[in-house]
Amino acid sequence: MIAAARGGAAFSPQALATDAADNLYVADPFASRVLRYDPLGRLAGQFAPHFSQPRALACGEGGLLYVADGGDGAGLDPDLQGRVLALHVPQNRLLATVERPGRNLGSLSRPGGLAAGPPTADGAGWGDLYVADTMNHRILRFLWE
Repeated sequence: MIAAARGGAAFSPQALATDAADNLYVADPFASRVLRYDPLGRLAGQFAPHFSQPRALACGEGGLLYVADGGDGAGLDPDLQGRVLALHVPQNRLLATVERPGRNLGSLSRPGGLAAGPPTADGAGWGDLYVADTMNHRILRFLWE
């Protein structure tokens, strides 16, 4: 896998995540995309149209991929900073976006890390998502239902 990723497909790899099927996801912020490699290290796809600068990744249950997106403010649209996207990889579609830039409670300012918790015990939800809200100096917890 390392050789494939080093082979030039990722311009500026920053964050990594693996899913239950051993696919590797690579955040490539300066190319505004997320790459997916299969377990044999072959480039298996990319997600590009939704991102400004993807900075962090987490894989959840049921084919979910969470992406923390947003740059440092240098020439970027402020509306594109401070958001988290939930993608359903098998269907290659955007499920949800948390897009509330700012400093108020529930807002985001340059999310820089993600962690996906296990699904809910009753099976009704996908579980918790933890977000490192970097510029607001806090950790936020979301429950996706």
